[in-house]
Amino acid sequence: MPEPILAVLFDLDGTLIDTEPYYVRSWQEAGQALGCPMTRTQGLQLRSLGAPYNAYFIQRLYGPEVSYQALREKRIELMGDALETDPIPLKPGARALLDFLHTRQAELALVTANAPDKARRMLARFGLEEDFDHVISARDVSRGKPAPDVYRYACEALHLPPEACVAVEDSPNGIISAFAAGCRPVLVPDQSPAEDCLQPLLWACVERLDELIPLLERELPPRAAEGTAL
Repeated sequence: MPEPILAVLFDLDGTLIDTEPYYVRSWQEAGQALGCPMTRTQGLQLRSLGAPYNAYFIQRLYGPEVSYQALREKRIELMGDALETDPIPLKPGARALLDFLHTRQAELALVTANAPDKARRMLARFGLEEDFDHVISARDVSRGKPAPDVYRYACEALHLPPEACVAVEDSPNGIISAFAAGCRPVLVPDQSPAEDCLQPLLWACVERLDELIPLLERELPPRAAEGTAL
């Protein structure tokens, strides 16, 4: 019998909050400002990519004379300006899915490339700080996505086998990471449609987060009422 689902792990940017268009745009604007024009397709390839892979991608694209650190710092500056001024929404169905999961016996964890303090600030800004039992950062491992390290680390932190964990992601790099770790990957495409090559890796693919509710309803038992013995 397959392992029962015991946890749902969420990526943050592009999965729960609609920040990916800003990341892609800020990479492009940073490249333009520093004399390194970047297409939207190239910006999309940087989604959920761990820092060492980002550096390799940038240097392969522009040559070793281009400073990845300078480009990254400019991108962070531009992205920070957007986060301060623009009304960035939650992704469609995010609140409904989280509310549903709180009625079920499942642990919830955030698994993100962001530093832990930044991730917690973002959760607080969007009113999500009470939704997650754990915040797992790729900064805690040697390799970020698409390597499996961060999802393996998350499963170890939760003391759960990977096959008992659903991993909800918006990007190919995130899906590859979750699958390689042994989790059950769910793709909610953002910025680009689901690629055919990802289909064999997926446990499910949905257009919006609340479409996951019927799938998880069949898999997750209801949470016992407070004061009720299980």
